[in-house]
Amino acid sequence: MVNKIIKCTVFILLFFSCKDGLIKSEAEFEINLEKAINENSEIFPVDISYIFLETRDDILIGSINKLYFVNDKVFVMDSHSNAVYCFDETGKFIYKIARLGKGPGEYLKLRDFYVDSNENVFVYDINSKKILVYQNMGVDYYEIKVDSYFLEFVMFNDDVLLCRNLYSKGLTTAALAKINLQNNNNEIILKPRKIFDDLGVPNYCLHSFFKSETHFLYYPRFTNKIISLNKDEYKTKISFINKDYFPDKNFVNSLCENGMNAYFQDRFVSDIYNIYENDNYILFNLILFNQKLCIFNKNNEDFYVLEGMNSENYFGRNEIIGLQDGCFVSLFDNELIFSPEWIDRVNNSSLDKNVKESLVNYKAEFNPVLIKYNISNR
Repeated sequence: MVNKIIKCTVFILLFFSCKDGLIKSEAEFEINLEKAINENSEIFPVDISYIFLETRDDILIGSINKLYFVNDKVFVMDSHSNAVYCFDETGKFIYKIARLGKGPGEYLKLRDFYVDSNENVFVYDINSKKILVYQNMGVDYYEIKVDSYFLEFVMFNDDVLLCRNLYSKGLTTAALAKINLQNNNNEIILKPRKIFDDLGVPNYCLHSFFKSETHFLYYPRFTNKIISLNKDEYKTKISFINKDYFPDKNFVNSLCENGMNAYFQDRFVSDIYNIYENDNYILFNLILFNQKLCIFNKNNEDFYVLEGMNSENYFGRNEIIGLQDGCFVSLFDNELIFSPEWIDRVNNSSLDKNVKESLVNYKAEFNPVLIKYNISNR
């Protein structure tokens, strides 16, 4: 027991140690979380536009687990229907990939997906430990045997993928790892936690890799850092200087016995997710007591912690789900349509007439609506 506590004490200090020191300790930005929480500020979404994903009987989306914007197209993964849907930039349906089965070109369980710049769709079947690569709008395909279990992946090139929570026999063998698809060799980037296992701690988000242009942002749970990953470099993007907001050894130790303790506490940051970056801002959601929307201005290093954004033209959730052409993307908050003030709110906005009409006529069974916007403070 004493040895276990000692290990917990050094866990946070050693978490970022990794093979060959690939992740640097120096942060590109340092953030004072406590100062931002105690300050009042106003920041607004601007240049707001709505993308209504086409709804048809054969393309009903249960939920958006992940999406990518590639070449003015939207690729959406829905684990409920075990399918990937492709829409154009206006929301018009183009095609879908839904090939359940055990035969060639088929998968049993869609765990994760990725889309490269050539619009090749990579689908990971966790049941058979293979990646299916669909080309030419899903007409052609080939298969890659990965011989590994993991929770999420991105492709760095045709031969190398990055994955998180590489695991075997129910235990994580690497928090982050690269897999060479030519020989199935693994290279550990972040070592697994020795005190408790990530697989036993519930997440607030459906995924943990957040793509912004050519790099991905990732938060190693219960640390005070956000890291940036691409095929050539792994570095610390943000470091929070207020370590009191992040777990101490006793809390970390409690996760050894019960991973649900991550949910039932209000002392520390429970999670950071939905992390996206454009030329001027980094946005992310943070759980501290409740969900907050955090906005960091890279130009003047101002940091805002908000309960939500207010705008007469913004009817979205306070969660970022993607980035397109430098614009942040969120989902329409369809709970609003049940409010008695809903129609008045829409009509009193300055949105385009066609957008107003579509919002007023929106029904809960319709496919999701994406909202694109920029950020401004005034």
